[in-house]
Amino acid sequence: MPSILIASSLTLDSNAVDVSPSRFSISSDLIIFSMDEFGFFKLPDEFCTGSSIMPQKKNPDVLELVRAKAAKIDSNLHLVKSIASKLPSGYNRDLQLTKEPLMESFEITLSTLKIFSIIVKNLQVNEAKCLEACTKELFAAEHAYDLVKKGMPFRDAYAEVAKNLDKLQTKKHFSFPDLRLAESKLQISKIKSEVSKQESGLNSKLSSLLK
Repeated sequence: MPSILIASSLTLDSNAVDVSPSRFSISSDLIIFSMDEFGFFKLPDEFCTGSSIMPQKKNPDVLELVRAKAAKIDSNLHLVKSIASKLPSGYNRDLQLTKEPLMESFEITLSTLKIFSIIVKNLQVNEAKCLEACTKELFAAEHAYDLVKKGMPFRDAYAEVAKNLDKLQTKKHFSFPDLRLAESKLQISKIKSEVSKQESGLNSKLSSLLK
């Protein structure tokens, strides 16, 4: 029985950690790209706070806390693994200390998924800013690959494109109309679906664990 408990704890905690890296990345990306310097996104006001001294400032506090909580889940996984790795065969009271990090990881992960489902739903995309950032040099590697397909060695294709960056043309299948808001909304819809699926799966596993 103890070995089953250990395996369950590690498996369930690992599933929670599987969610955390993506939340970490998304949090950082949204924080950075919602800054005035980029302006790609506008975060929902209810997930931001004001500054105690700067009236114009809007702080993405919730996303910053979510980013930090991802590290907390990772540390909980390390704690459970560390406890389990030192146990001999048979029952050991050490297992009692694996429950708190496990349950905490579930609580953090589920609350994070709920937060992101609301943020993604209310996130505003500045289409003009996004398109403005899609400069021609983004497609430099594609142009190099085109030359390779025509028989040029990649080393030469690389050098050729590098010398003519100012003459690059946007590829038709990567043209700006293909980067319109409709595609962004489709991707956001997929993210919302995945978030809902993950939340449902974690709730189911948590219910099984508590029976």
